[in-house]
Amino acid sequence: MFRQDRNLTQNKLTLGDPFSADGIPADQVILNAALASRADNKDTIDLAVLGGLENDQGLKGYQVVHFQPFDPVHKRTEATIKGADGKEFKVTKGAPQVILELSANAVQVKPAIEEAVIEFAARGFRSLGVARTEGTGQWQFLGVLPLFDPPREDAKATIATAGRWELPSRWLRVMHWLSPRKPPGN
Repeated sequence: MFRQDRNLTQNKLTLGDPFSADGIPADQVILNAALASRADNKDTIDLAVLGGLENDQGLKGYQVVHFQPFDPVHKRTEATIKGADGKEFKVTKGAPQVILELSANAVQVKPAIEEAVIEFAARGFRSLGVARTEGTGQWQFLGVLPLFDPPREDAKATIATAGRWELPSRWLRVMHWLSPRKPPGN
């Protein structure tokens, strides 16, 4: 039987190579996204981002002052962080279009970000935007993290069943700004 509440993916995310905006090093995009993540939540996105750190010592010099978990209305997480130097800053990660709307550098980076998201989607990746703000309060878009979520073994049959029933494709997956268009490697 066709159940509309089932995901087409396994919900076992892994992190791909990030797209960086304005020459930000890829490891800094991952670090800032990791600072906006929590391992104790057991959230698959947070665990994938934290798993993308080169080593688990990367977060040692930082203290989380406040953490706002993901909620479906704002479509992002946010954390206030105190660095080893004692200065506070904020980081956020979430739907790329939401993070772009926050960012002071959106006009400069939007075309490249949209192209990266489309390219990741064409290769079967979901995308996550990352931004940071220093004391000024103006968010700067840092980059896009691609997340791979392998399809369930029965995904092909589920899609075929939905097609026979002439269900709108949006019912199959309305999870992100752009959903993957094909599995990676195809």
